[in-house]
Amino acid sequence: MQTSSLSLLGSVSVAHRNLFGTGRYLGLEIIETQNRSRQDAFLTYREPFVGPWQVPVQLTVFQSDAIRRGAHLRQRGTFVEASKVARLQTRWSLRYEYRISHCIIERVGDVCDRARNALLPGFDRSITNIRISSLTPTFFWDKRDDAIDPHRGFFTSASVEYAFRALQADAHFLKEFTQGSWYLPLSARSVFAVSGRVGLIQDIGRHLSTQGQVISGVPLTERFTAGGDSSHRAYALDLLGTICLDPAITNCHPTLIRLDDGTIAPIGGFGIFVANAEYRFPIFSSLGGAVFVDAGNTFADTAIRFGDLRYGVGTGIRYLSPVGPLRFDIGYKLKRQVIGFDADTGKPKFERPIAYFVTLGYAF
Repeated sequence: MQTSSLSLLGSVSVAHRNLFGTGRYLGLEIIETQNRSRQDAFLTYREPFVGPWQVPVQLTVFQSDAIRRGAHLRQRGTFVEASKVARLQTRWSLRYEYRISHCIIERVGDVCDRARNALLPGFDRSITNIRISSLTPTFFWDKRDDAIDPHRGFFTSASVEYAFRALQADAHFLKEFTQGSWYLPLSARSVFAVSGRVGLIQDIGRHLSTQGQVISGVPLTERFTAGGDSSHRAYALDLLGTICLDPAITNCHPTLIRLDDGTIAPIGGFGIFVANAEYRFPIFSSLGGAVFVDAGNTFADTAIRFGDLRYGVGTGIRYLSPVGPLRFDIGYKLKRQVIGFDADTGKPKFERPIAYFVTLGYAF
C-alpha cells in the first residue's frame, strides 16, 4: 500500500495575548514531526487596530524545514498581513512576504541535486536557491454552521500571488488559486459534502537557454503538488501527477520523476484541479463513517485537461473527539499509471492501488 510513514505531529507555543494591556499579541510557535520531516518556527506580533479603518495587522518571522519525497526544502523569511472582516461573513486580507528558499541536496541524484546540475529538463538551476518577494490579496467567505464539524453552508476562498523582482528577489510569476466546499445535510446527522480547488501559475520570468529550450524560474516550493489526506485520497502525499515512463504515451509532460533509487518524487506543476465528493453518516454514538470519490491531477502547464484526471474511490471512519474528528481513510485508484519496468522481465510496474491515512480533522 502507498502511504506516508506515520509520524506524530506536535506543536509548542507560548504567547501573550494582551501585551502591555493594549490587546497586542506576541507569540512563538514551534511545530515538529516525530521523524523530523517537518520543522517550523513562527514568531508573530499582532497589532489589533491600525489606521482609521481599524484594520488588524500582524508581522511574522518564520523558518520552515520540510523533507518531502526526493527533496529537502528550507525557507525562511517574514511577512506582514492586514485583514478585515466585512459584511455577510466575508474577510479580506493583503499580505506581503519576503522569503529565501533553498533546495538542499541530501544525496546524489535527488531532486535538488538534479536541479542544481541542470538535469531536470526545463528547470533553471537558480531555483534551488532563490529569493521570493510577493504580494497576495485573498478573499474568504465562510457560511459554515461549524468550522470543525460542518453540516450546512459553504466556505470559499480565492487568492492571487504576484512575485516580483524587488529587494534582490529573483522569482517572477503570477499564481492564482481558488477553492470551495459545500455542505448539505441529508438527515439530522448525515451530510453530503463536495469540494473543489483550481490553481494556475503564469511563469512571467521564463526564458530561453542557449540551446533554445524554455527554462522556468518558478521555484519548487511554489509549484502545485497534490495527493494526501486533505487532497486526493487515492494517492500518497504529493504523488498525484504524471510520470512519463510509458512509451505508449506520447507528448507527455511530467510532474513526477523517478529517481535512481526507484523513488517517485514530485517536481510540481503550473496547474492543479482536484474535486471531492463525500457522504458522511453516523454509525453509533461518536463514531461515523464516510464514502467518497476524488478526482484530479497536477499539470505541467496551465492547461487543465479533464481527460487526464485521475479518479479514486474510498471509505473511512471518523471518531468525533473533543479536539475534532479523528479520521481514518483508505482510497483506491481506479486506473494506475506505469512507474517503472522490471529489470529482469521488462514488464511494467504500476502504482500501488491503495493509499491510507490517519489524521485529525476532515479532508475539507
